[in-house]
Amino acid sequence: MDKGAMPQWVDDVIDELSRLGPEGVFSHLISQELKRAELYHELYELSMEVTWDERVPKLFKTLYENSLKRAEEYVNLFHELFPGKPIEPPAIKAPGPRILRDRLWKLVYSGNVGEVIEYLLQVEELFDRILEKLESSLLGEAKTTLLKARELENTNRKLLRELYHELTGREPL
Repeated sequence: MDKGAMPQWVDDVIDELSRLGPEGVFSHLISQELKRAELYHELYELSMEVTWDERVPKLFKTLYENSLKRAEEYVNLFHELFPGKPIEPPAIKAPGPRILRDRLWKLVYSGNVGEVIEYLLQVEELFDRILEKLESSLLGEAKTTLLKARELENTNRKLLRELYHELTGREPL
């Protein structure tokens, strides 16, 4: 995944999300954060089976817990902004998350933890870029809602960068 280029499916996701109201966009963010938590949990379990540095499973567990916490904060914010409304994630047809997951599993099975961490950093960056692009395409209440969601702290990238540096002695690309 080239850091400068945005995959076409990102534009497809943005187009679909920009047609939704604030509740739909926010429901999608909650759903995606839970999927990230699931991904990190799977990586945590898998990394205990692979002969990687013991810090790697600990990191994946922390990332899993961070994503769960962030999803919970998103849910609380959703209920604050839309009292009494159900969280109903919209169906988004873009294949992006499946493509990202397939590539990640290939890296995991190659055994190079540095490449896995670099790829996860790119995924985190891509998620932020999707939010930025979505933010620029929204107006009014939907944009205000997204801005509130983006204010929630995301420490995953910082933790990934730190472990990469500890394991390799250099900064990730």
